[in-house]
Amino acid sequence: MLMQTRSNTNATLPLHSSPGKMSGFRCHRRVASSLAHAIAAAAASTLNLPTALASSSTATEEEHSCGLWLAPSPIKEQEDHGWGHSIFTGKLIPKGTVVLGSGIMDETKSEKVFGDLFIPVYDWESLDAGAYAKMLYLHDEDDDEGDAHDTYSEEQRKEQIKNAHKLGLGGDPPLFQELWNGDNYNNLLLESYESMRIFMPGLANIPPCSATGFNLGQVQRQITYRDWRDIRKDIHDESPPSFQAGSFSYLSHAMFVAHRDIQPGEELVVECSNNSDEFDPKDYPPVDFQPKEAGGYSICLDDKAEERLADHTPNVAGGRYGGQRGLFAKRTLKAGEIITSTPLTPVHRNEMIMDRKKYEQWNMQAEQEHVKVGNIPPKKQQLLLNYMFGHAESSLLWLPQAPLILAVNHASSYDQKKPKNVQVEPNAKIQWHSDKYTEAQAAGKPLTRRQQFHHRELLEMDSLAVVQKEGMGLMLDLVATRTIKEGEEILIDYGKAWDDAMKQHKIQWESTVDAIKLEHEQDKATRKWQRKQEREREELKARSIKSGLEDTRHKHRQKHMENSMTAIPLSSYVTAADYNELYGEDDIRTVTEQYRNPYPSNIETACYFGFDWLDDEDDGDRDAEPVTYESWYNQEDELDPGCLLPCVITERRDYIAGEEEKQKQYDNDDDDGYKNNERKERQSRNTEHNGGSASPKRYTVKLIDTHEENTSIGFQCHIYKRFEYVYMDIPREGITFINKPHSTDHWIEQAFRQPIGLPDEMVPKIWRDLTQRKGMRGSNNVPKPKAAAAKVMTEKEEDAEKDYLLSVKRWNVVETRRERLEELDEKLQLTPRQDL
Repeated sequence: MLMQTRSNTNATLPLHSSPGKMSGFRCHRRVASSLAHAIAAAAASTLNLPTALASSSTATEEEHSCGLWLAPSPIKEQEDHGWGHSIFTGKLIPKGTVVLGSGIMDETKSEKVFGDLFIPVYDWESLDAGAYAKMLYLHDEDDDEGDAHDTYSEEQRKEQIKNAHKLGLGGDPPLFQELWNGDNYNNLLLESYESMRIFMPGLANIPPCSATGFNLGQVQRQITYRDWRDIRKDIHDESPPSFQAGSFSYLSHAMFVAHRDIQPGEELVVECSNNSDEFDPKDYPPVDFQPKEAGGYSICLDDKAEERLADHTPNVAGGRYGGQRGLFAKRTLKAGEIITSTPLTPVHRNEMIMDRKKYEQWNMQAEQEHVKVGNIPPKKQQLLLNYMFGHAESSLLWLPQAPLILAVNHASSYDQKKPKNVQVEPNAKIQWHSDKYTEAQAAGKPLTRRQQFHHRELLEMDSLAVVQKEGMGLMLDLVATRTIKEGEEILIDYGKAWDDAMKQHKIQWESTVDAIKLEHEQDKATRKWQRKQEREREELKARSIKSGLEDTRHKHRQKHMENSMTAIPLSSYVTAADYNELYGEDDIRTVTEQYRNPYPSNIETACYFGFDWLDDEDDGDRDAEPVTYESWYNQEDELDPGCLLPCVITERRDYIAGEEEKQKQYDNDDDDGYKNNERKERQSRNTEHNGGSASPKRYTVKLIDTHEENTSIGFQCHIYKRFEYVYMDIPREGITFINKPHSTDHWIEQAFRQPIGLPDEMVPKIWRDLTQRKGMRGSNNVPKPKAAAAKVMTEKEEDAEKDYLLSVKRWNVVETRRERLEELDEKLQLTPRQDL
């Protein structure tokens, strides 16, 4: 059945034309033995593999068809850009086909999963040079467990920082290379005051990317929203918040489509705009590559397991309802069989702390005063933490890059107190990667340094050294521990620490919700809510009369900001995604109407526009009018506006037939008429009577930039603070509801945060740098790990090493947050610039 979904209909607008109807297809690959050996030899030559090893599995695998393969990248090697794995296709992918990291998006798959996992990473930015190295050594204060044991001496810290600076590693942690900027996802990045980056496993971070010559184009399609709530058509789910609220990403995204027909064996190259090396695969065409014939270096991504949402197939995490993903067997799997594998990126635990600067300042104050800083709120941690693997005794975390493992749910090991027939048990486990890599080494033809993907030497380095290594990582295997039948959910044990934390979280959550309900009843929630609303309306009205339109705007940092745990009553909370779904075609209330009938306090209106229509010359004009006006009709493309900011609705009126044509005479845009002709054609394909809109209403608004320090918003979308921006003639489609900053489940303090546990046998002692004092007699006498001896290099070797480490980065020339804020400074001034 097709799923009913809540989706952000205005989440993003396409940058490219829609690829059209998705087509399902079957393409079985049959390779004659002689041809297979020839291809294997070519692949071996390209990858520097021994021919015998590369062709060893041809006979047994030639009948098998695989859609996507994970294997070392020839393009990265040829281009001296990036490192490790890439993704290859084993089937023909027709132009316009949606491709996910877990397989080709045919009609059958689209019913099971909406797209790749999409995880926002808020208030996380690449730090200025040296700041990352310093951040690693912050004292981690833990009120429950006591201070983390300081395992590194001051001399060791200085030496590590010195080595990091020496090789240019002070600026960007390895995680930065796995994240994309969130500037194309307007309504999501407005949920933060500072920045938003995104993590999408699979195609977004494994293959090489380029601004030209790519075979997978990036399409900003609709972001699909699916949370823990039940789906009831046209009815808001008034259930109290689930203990799962904020513990998993509610978002899915089909980000890439085939830009052209992609032939079997091609390496996938995805579109990206910030490629600082000007890498162009047209100059070096992707090689035909038959990865299964390359021996142990290749892993099929879509032949054994597939992701499914709970709506399609109930899973242990989401039950019958909810947006939780699960991993299910596509065929019968044998015990000991490797189901899938994934590269891993090392991450330091401190990188998952939100508002790091605030905690850095508090820690510095504590050190200077030699006392603990009182009343420090609990540290908020990134949702991404829940998708990482870690160990309680190590500061190291590991983020999977491939998608399937992130869909594996938890099952505790068998509990003897419960009947076996009612107990859900794990049927798989994780382990460090095992393949024929060592055989290739023994044959004298190993992979090149850039193509290596499983660096076992990291198991012998301390945690600080690991998180500073660019171009190095580990591989993780998911292995069946018993026979798994086709259609059965694949489960692993997340570990006792995770299981205990979740059990405690459920108890505390239920207790908190019960206490909130009781408080609401005792305080007569309905009357309290009405009084609060009346008070806020009167205060807003008083400010409006006193100051005029200047203050008639939504206050993002209002005292009574609500989320799903603070709404009164709890059932009244509604997300912007749900509100757009339920009321997306209704007329928008003006600011005056909202005095009497306000919208939920956690959402606000936002307006699409093309770009800031003022520039430096306007800003430098001391005599410029303080109020600036622009019409929707004067945008370069009103059907594809690129900016979104909060806005106050000041007027709603009826559409006047032909008004858009009259407005054009005021448009000073010097074009050849093609744009206007194209506009007419698009409008004629829409509703003729309303000037291309489904609604007969037009709106006048005031744009408000309350996200002045949000560096994920493009410079052209921020507006000058000294001007009032009045935007006119906006159709209903140009206005959407967004969540106010910090009001979604992502931000609630009670949300569950815990990495998936690595088994003890997978964590070497040298990684265990978080030896804790509490309950450990003599912990102060624990020997400190020795700092790794730095390799002595000549000046030439140092330059070569620095060049190589720069080349393995995907984003190696990127503005820091500080640089972006300095650029924005001119727009934040209340007076004209003095340098013009």
